[in-house]
Amino acid sequence: RKAEPPPVARKPERLWAEALGGFRFIARDPVLRPLALRAVTAYLFHSCLGPLYILYAVQVLHLKPALLGLVIGLGGVGALTGAFLAPHSERWLGRGALFLVSSALVGAAMLFIPMAGFLPAPAVAFLVVQQLLGDSAFAVYAIHEVSLRQTVTPEGVLGRVNAAMQLLTRGVWPLGALLGGGLAAQIGIRPTLTVAALGILLSTLWLLAPALRRLR
Repeated sequence: RKAEPPPVARKPERLWAEALGGFRFIARDPVLRPLALRAVTAYLFHSCLGPLYILYAVQVLHLKPALLGLVIGLGGVGALTGAFLAPHSERWLGRGALFLVSSALVGAAMLFIPMAGFLPAPAVAFLVVQQLLGDSAFAVYAIHEVSLRQTVTPEGVLGRVNAAMQLLTRGVWPLGALLGGGLAAQIGIRPTLTVAALGILLSTLWLLAPALRRLR
């Protein structure tokens, strides 16, 4: 338990300045800036892929609802595995390499989704690998990303930094959904899923920033 300072009345113009303070802090910080850029890029392409996943599984891969539900449920197993591996992975890889490896695995796992359409017989196996590997790697990445964010951000701006990061990532979801729908209408569902998966994979390049690579 911790005693919190009493709330302070703020003028409207100060509220706007404080709200923007989280974005300014992220933009100036050499560690948080690449994390935010990677997050925005990955979430943009993930929101392209997400709305098409069920449509693809049902109409292209012809999966039964019960089987599709089982496949998606295995993502929970992958996330739980990632949560278990998270504290050990930092000791194995070091923090800087951990971000690169886990982010790359998330993107690589997404490629199994469009690959399932090329080999219909083991299509379910491809989706299962994506759920287990992708969700496990995502859990590892997310745990360390939030922990690092809380470590490097001063307590006085932590709430604003967290809010800014949430807005940056979740705010692109409608844009990504529109982009995914537009692409699918033009080039088809499977090519759009491939573009989205490659976008998630390439978002890892933001993590090559020197400040992150030097983390120990």
